[in-house]
Amino acid sequence: MFAAALVAGVATACGPSDAELADGRTDWDPLPSVPDALETVDDFALLDQHGRMHQLSRYARHPLVVMLVQGNACSIVRNTLPAWRALREEFEPRGVAFLMLNANLQDDRESIAEEAREFDIRTPILQDNEQLASWALGIGRTAEVLVFTPRDLKLVYRGPVDDRLGYETQKSRETHHYLNDALAALLAGEPVVASTEPVRGCLITSVVAKADLAEAPSYSREIAPMLQQRCGACHREDGIGPWSLDDHETVRGWSAMIREVVLTRRMPPWHADPEVSSFRDDRSLDPEQARALLRWIDAGAPRGDGPDPLADAPRADPTPKWSLGEPDLVLTLDEQQIPATGLIGYRYVEVDIPVDEDVWVVAAELRPSNRKVLHHSLAILEGPDLWTDNWPEAIVVAYTPGRMLHRFPPGTGIPILAGSSFRVQLHYTTTGRPEVDRPEVALYFATEPPERHLRLKVAANHDFVIPPGAPAHVVRRSVKFEREALIYSFRPHMHYRGRSMSYEAVYPDGSKEMLLSVPDYRFNWQTHYKLQEPKRVPAGTKIKIVAVYDNSDLNPDNPDPTAEVRWGLQSTQEMFLAYTHYTYVDE
Repeated sequence: MFAAALVAGVATACGPSDAELADGRTDWDPLPSVPDALETVDDFALLDQHGRMHQLSRYARHPLVVMLVQGNACSIVRNTLPAWRALREEFEPRGVAFLMLNANLQDDRESIAEEAREFDIRTPILQDNEQLASWALGIGRTAEVLVFTPRDLKLVYRGPVDDRLGYETQKSRETHHYLNDALAALLAGEPVVASTEPVRGCLITSVVAKADLAEAPSYSREIAPMLQQRCGACHREDGIGPWSLDDHETVRGWSAMIREVVLTRRMPPWHADPEVSSFRDDRSLDPEQARALLRWIDAGAPRGDGPDPLADAPRADPTPKWSLGEPDLVLTLDEQQIPATGLIGYRYVEVDIPVDEDVWVVAAELRPSNRKVLHHSLAILEGPDLWTDNWPEAIVVAYTPGRMLHRFPPGTGIPILAGSSFRVQLHYTTTGRPEVDRPEVALYFATEPPERHLRLKVAANHDFVIPPGAPAHVVRRSVKFEREALIYSFRPHMHYRGRSMSYEAVYPDGSKEMLLSVPDYRFNWQTHYKLQEPKRVPAGTKIKIVAVYDNSDLNPDNPDPTAEVRWGLQSTQEMFLAYTHYTYVDE
């Protein structure tokens, strides 16, 4: 079986409409019969030249997906385009989806988009910059075509479009219409006549050369340290991960599962488009790390020589209880009882803040006593003369798995007046047995008033209605900065039907800049995206937020594809919240 799963995420850099997201938008007639497959493939997906995600399984309502291997400046691909357009005109009305794939090391998203504009390529071009999908599919040249049945993940044709083009030569017209004949046969339920014509295209340089596969990466020097760095915060004895990184034998036992979640980008949990802005605390694997990990697993996850860093690591948490030292104030919540199974609604716990005078908070930490069960938590400030009457803007600290500490940007703080309290929102998940948790909130006070008040701007939309079965329902909202501001971070929030969210700055002069694109939004991970450097925006800047919701049965997390969905607190309902942390420059 091919292992061609690579989910690079859902990106909606420009807020796509339903028409722009063709995958899954229409029910087409199924094939009259299931054709003989050349191979069975795993699910795979990649970002296209516009930063939008295309995942094979999301095309399950289309009978066929046709994928042409593309490469910038390849003359054979360019000369194939007229035939490609004719095939699209013939077969797209019959439900066939057309894609391209680019695995060239020298081609980046910008150059691929430019090639598409210059040669009027209106097909999404999927960029396989890690080369995992093309490596697994055995792709070595451009101009090759692969045809899949996405409903059952079968590869049913591979070969050239036709026999017209050769190296430095071309016929006046083709004599064999290989792809046209294959598509017609597949849609009619007839056998496909395999192409006898070799694929003629430009060679693709692979970073995973065959010689490299003979020697697996070192577990001791490469794999174990990588797992500790990227996965250790959750996969530990008291972490939210279902198993601990204890030693080589444990990792080898879980290696097949690791392979799957890495290929589908479920793990490590990081969902921002890597080509939009730069963020701190990025948990993702870079291309070299991903290739090394999968090569090691495919080689049998060998132990090799050297010590076992996982087995030798201290079993107890080597860090102190509080990451910044002893807090100025610790608030302990009431004990929470969590059942063994079931869906748990949000809980809210009130806790007073016992300060006799006004204080400035410059850092905070929200820590559960049982990290296995607390999915996320928000400490919402309530009190006299609060600076906002919008409760989301009063969030002081949040907890998400693997992230508890909230150190505010240098020179900023949040004022807390005497007589204030926290309303702490708690969202729990079950583990299969009854659990207990007693969270704590630690506050660190400034010795002198900070330079700026750290504020939270929230774009919320409560008025949307998501129709039953809608695969790409778009919801929009914008917020405006009336004064010059420094933006520090973003946190998008939706529920199970949330598919993607993007933040785009529209400046007073009309220019635009994408600040964050979360193409593969996952409700299970409420990630706080902190910019490496604060973004200064002039007065009058608007932030346009575009969210896409998938209420179809192709969304594996969808609680009920037949429901009409509106705003609501429960996870089975939906939300549109886009948080932005900022300060005013002149404050």
